[in-house]
Amino acid sequence: MRFLAIAAIAVIGLSFLGWLTFANSEESASMTIDKTEVKQDTQEAVEETQEAINSAKKETQEAYENVKEEGQEVLDSTEKALKDAKEETKETFNDVKEDFSSEEESDKSSPKVKETSNSNS
Repeated sequence: MRFLAIAAIAVIGLSFLGWLTFANSEESASMTIDKTEVKQDTQEAVEETQEAINSAKKETQEAYENVKEEGQEVLDSTEKALKDAKEETKETFNDVKEDFSSEEESDKSSPKVKETSNSNS
């Protein structure tokens, strides 16, 4: 039953497309498949599919190029930020080193005071 329903829907669909025509006379009934119409419709479908594929390919290529450019910009920006951070870290390290060195020198040059405690015995 399901097969008959599917077959009927297919026949009706093909008739609406113009691929099948029916003729009925007193002496005979016939069903004709218009091969030229089928061939033309198939060719149009192939061409439209090819155009859609080419369009999708072009859009994908453009999107890839945009992402590639943006990625390179992010990479360049990150490299610059890392270089800047490296320089800042060096400067901070040198400042701390100088401060530490100057504190050591001032400790060496200043007299040391010893604390003594008086104990009551």
